[in-house]
Amino acid sequence: MQTLRGSLPSLNALAVFEASARRLSFSRAAEDLAITQSAVSHGIRQLEASLGLDLFIRHHRRLELSPEGERLYAAVATSLSAIAQAVDDITGRSLAAAQREIVIGVSTSMAAHWLLPRFAVFRAAFPVVPLRIQTIDRDADPGEDGIDVVIRLGDGKWPDHDTIPLWEEHVHAVAGPAYLAEHGPLRDAADLHRCQLIHYEDPLRRRATWSEWFAALGLPAPGPARSLRVTDHTVALQAAMDGQGVTLGWRPIIDDLIRTGRLADAFPRHFATGRHFYIVTARGATLRKPLSLFCDWLAAQAAAMKGW
Repeated sequence: MQTLRGSLPSLNALAVFEASARRLSFSRAAEDLAITQSAVSHGIRQLEASLGLDLFIRHHRRLELSPEGERLYAAVATSLSAIAQAVDDITGRSLAAAQREIVIGVSTSMAAHWLLPRFAVFRAAFPVVPLRIQTIDRDADPGEDGIDVVIRLGDGKWPDHDTIPLWEEHVHAVAGPAYLAEHGPLRDAADLHRCQLIHYEDPLRRRATWSEWFAALGLPAPGPARSLRVTDHTVALQAAMDGQGVTLGWRPIIDDLIRTGRLADAFPRHFATGRHFYIVTARGATLRKPLSLFCDWLAAQAAAMKGW
């Protein structure tokens, strides 16, 4: 029978892979690991050769995880974080650090529909790390109001901050199943124009609008009639679940709502904006072990969802 020692890559190889997958950059992984970029590239090539598959898709000036890489990263990030936590626990090093809670700033809809449903998983893995979820209605920076880490939508270019990409922004038209049973199927712009459209209009953050969504799909926009306007995405989603009309939803925020049948895709096409959701921390803040564990856990949860 093959032993674990014979079937697993070395811990060093997995650490190089984890840093490269988390950063999606060999140069940034090298900075994190305090080694050269060539050493990182060589380590990844050796790991890929030993496994007989590509873990990364190499584009001009950017990296993307392959499906196999995404699966391995989800397992490796969670496992390495759990090992680090266990070492700290048995040596007593985690006790003092764990006294200070981690404060994550996140939108209400992201907290309610994505983060909280996964909180039990984090608590089971890291029972001594205190966490406070602070809902925010703006693009706050880490350090404001005691916030350690935020999940932010944008281009990832925020000076003096470290970022980890989570997901590309995908905007879907969604509605409650009962509403679609009565008004659907919705196959073209004319079908959507007959529906009440629920507009989410954020006063402080840039979010995709119905006008942008129609334009991106090459469809004519409807007139102002038959619409409901709200300033909170959670309210927009609830209105859609209650059968008030069709609204725009962001994956992964809507993913569990669709999976459990509370919402459904209302239209066969969606809008990929090119922007991404990111984990954002102050430069160097993840040197603090509990925060590093939490960010790694977030990234692993995101990687596990990329097979939509």
